[in-house]
Amino acid sequence: MVKLFEALYFALGVLPFLVSANTETYLLQVPHYFNIPSHPNVINPHDLHHRSVHNLNKTHSVLLDFPIKNTPPSSNISNTISLVYNPLVHPAKKLLVRLNNYHDETFKSDDLLYVKLCWPATTPINFRFDHSFHRLSDFLFEHTEDTFDIYLEVEISSDIHTYSTKYNDSIEEIQFQLYITKMPSKWIPIPLELYSYIVYVVDLCILLVSIVPWIFGILFT
Repeated sequence: MVKLFEALYFALGVLPFLVSANTETYLLQVPHYFNIPSHPNVINPHDLHHRSVHNLNKTHSVLLDFPIKNTPPSSNISNTISLVYNPLVHPAKKLLVRLNNYHDETFKSDDLLYVKLCWPATTPINFRFDHSFHRLSDFLFEHTEDTFDIYLEVEISSDIHTYSTKYNDSIEEIQFQLYITKMPSKWIPIPLELYSYIVYVVDLCILLVSIVPWIFGILFT
């Protein structure tokens, strides 16, 4: 009976969290000969928590400021992005996210940028990544700056399939979590979010190396 309750607890309490979100990842390397535009300012504190998305048209949007982490994840940054999206009217949409070299030290040539996107598993939407290079004047003519930057492309497409279109629920907005981090090393491309686990495993190995000989000495002497 106890094992039955344990199985039910696992099924009802743990499994929903395992399937609560989908994840898509992408690894981008800054080109070796790319002339990274100067961006001497740090990111605006407002843009750490709020997204200023410019809707270029019904299928394309651009985001000019988004935090790039080069330190372990911090709780004072919001990674949520909300977009106006109706898959029944325009099933395909693209979001361009400009990658700014904040304070001129966020990244440099040949650095690796790790991108991860999470969205609810119950939302029938697919995401695909790519990157491209554009001038700001290609999108927004009112801006005085006209730098040539790297843009992360987030391609959104609906995955709605029903036997009758009358069951297609209209979606007005979608939300997802976007994380962009600079890899600490291009030779060992391990995401920052795994570093705490690596430190834990290393500490555990050091502990076992020091304890195992002592245990063997007690048991076999």
